[in-house]
Amino acid sequence: MTQQAETLSPSQLERAVDQVIQSRKSVKVIGDVDAIPEIPEDFFAKVQEAMKVSGWAPFHYMAHASHLDREMNSPVPWRFYALDHQNCLRLIDALIEHPELGLTKNAAILRMIAAYGALVIVTWLPEPENCSGEEGATRCAMKNEEHVAAASAATQNLLLAATARNIDSYWSSGGVLREKACFDICKIPEQERFLGAVFLAPDMPDREGVRPGKLRDSRGTPDQWMTSVEI
Repeated sequence: MTQQAETLSPSQLERAVDQVIQSRKSVKVIGDVDAIPEIPEDFFAKVQEAMKVSGWAPFHYMAHASHLDREMNSPVPWRFYALDHQNCLRLIDALIEHPELGLTKNAAILRMIAAYGALVIVTWLPEPENCSGEEGATRCAMKNEEHVAAASAATQNLLLAATARNIDSYWSSGGVLREKACFDICKIPEQERFLGAVFLAPDMPDREGVRPGKLRDSRGTPDQWMTSVEI
């Protein structure tokens, strides 16, 4: 991405970035667990490329040391857990096997997992809960806000990088994917906090069950949410 950007003039780079931002849209697909779409063989490789470039998000504080004693030990305060299509299908079966979740194969979240080509579960890494004193608790709360913001920036980067690669995306609040059962299945440490589930699919305009993002055209005009401050 950096090498490509260096070959563009400033005006070309500006137009390219603006186009990607404005082209990004939520594409929600409710599929059918018994009608699995065909996913191109190179699709997950493109998803991995998008995840790698997403890591250039800003972060103000490094993750607490308690999160760095494992294989994924980057100081960034977010983690991406990616499932290709075959593992998405295995996740469906594994979730159904947890009776406390009360899921059948007709559950909307499972039909969504089946319809996409990949799933990325995004977590953020909180400060320890035993922060000492009022000042310590306040500082931990501030750091946690920064961690959530950084993880959200990385997630938005993922959506934009996906758009640039002609990949449809949907950022979901997760439903049962937030539950301990899912964390256990996906080997996500319990001290991490769920931020979102990013569903990714190759652009297939003729798919059934596609629902556009319902709030895309409800954001108003720029003058309704931005202003110039004069002092």
